[in-house]
Amino acid sequence: MSGVKFRKVIGYVLLLCMFCLVAAYQLRISLDTVHYQTRLDFFLPFLVEPFTNRMYGGGYYLHGEDLETQSEIGRTLGAAELISVNGQPFRGMSVYLRELFRVRHPPKPEPPNFRWEPFTLAVRSGDSRIHHLLVSFGHCTCGVPGVFEAATFWVGPQMFCVLIGFTAVFLRPRAMLAWAFLGLMLSLSQLQLLPGSYSGFQQTATPMVWADRSRVPAVAYRSFVQHAWPGALLLASAHFYRDRRSAHRAALFVAAAFLAFAVIEAMLEVSWSEDFRKLTWAYRFMEQYRTEFMITAMAGVSIVAWLLNRRMGVAVLAFGLLTAGALYWEPPPIIHGQWDRYSGNDLRFAARVPVVHNTPEFVVLLFTAGCLLAGLIAVRRRVSLIEAASLVLCVPLVVFAAGVFADYWWLYSPLVVAHLTAFIMASAGIGLTGIAWSVFRRTAAQRESCVVI
Repeated sequence: MSGVKFRKVIGYVLLLCMFCLVAAYQLRISLDTVHYQTRLDFFLPFLVEPFTNRMYGGGYYLHGEDLETQSEIGRTLGAAELISVNGQPFRGMSVYLRELFRVRHPPKPEPPNFRWEPFTLAVRSGDSRIHHLLVSFGHCTCGVPGVFEAATFWVGPQMFCVLIGFTAVFLRPRAMLAWAFLGLMLSLSQLQLLPGSYSGFQQTATPMVWADRSRVPAVAYRSFVQHAWPGALLLASAHFYRDRRSAHRAALFVAAAFLAFAVIEAMLEVSWSEDFRKLTWAYRFMEQYRTEFMITAMAGVSIVAWLLNRRMGVAVLAFGLLTAGALYWEPPPIIHGQWDRYSGNDLRFAARVPVVHNTPEFVVLLFTAGCLLAGLIAVRRRVSLIEAASLVLCVPLVVFAAGVFADYWWLYSPLVVAHLTAFIMASAGIGLTGIAWSVFRRTAAQRESCVVI
């Protein structure tokens, strides 16, 4: 076997190993999510502020040694510090989640060895006293989706993204456009439409719960691909103006900065999972200047657009100014609400939170959509009918995600679940298939002409 063929075989073997690892992770996390949604048997009684041990939310599930202690902890939960969970020192979120999962999912009881194991905490209250608390768990009386319904939403689309992304790379392993498309598909497979952390019954799974050795690489992978999509999108765009050296170099530089940011976020996520004290300083720095980082990223994309075409640069800059301004909008006050009747026939007043338009996810999605629209207008003569139709078919998914991010509607609202879920998924699937075909066609033997804007 010649050296070229040997390197080619090794490359495909490594690519196949990469596919197996990603597919195994995706199948496991998706099946965990289906289990949580159909069983509702994983309950978070409280939350912990990132990169601290301060507890908040759900204090009424904590029971102290006496009523006085219970009342004190309930009043001062925001000042309480989590010291240990079931005797395990609290170093990161995975300790809390793993112990909680272990207690809530014991092995099947086999008499006479059945033993009930409580979930206990050691907490330091605001007056520096140490309290030992027992945690109780709620029981949900609401309806749950069926296994097929949950799998349709949380297994099929994610595995489709993984398969179509790796197919493009298997067919075009030397094309940067194919690798960028794979990065975008992996990012899309980890699209998070629900809050990352919330108290109560969990609807989505996290690899921080896993007790085996795959936990750390899974946490790092998930965080990296969730933040790497801007870099992948810029690398994909750079494929079309390789003859414009200044714009191409600028795009590669900005894409590298995005990927470096994704690596930092992955490191922070692993630190929060395993030992948050090691990178607390880095987390505080990133959070303090997160808005400035977003504005800098928009400026970098605007520079690339300006180097390609001044009109497109002006349009992208305008989108950047509008979305950057949205980051500083203040939400309106909470002045309305409604009475909800629960299963116990009791009424509770729930404040109606105003629709907030300046959530970071919505702002980023709005800016990205504006940039893509400006770019498509600039190269409209070189976009085929199939490519245009494929992009249009992805619009319902973009609108749906934007509505969830901006709090216009809930992910599981009856209208979406009953009428729109199948349409959104089918439309996006056909559109992504068309885009994959475009990647395959445009990278055929790397002989296609570069787009001149």
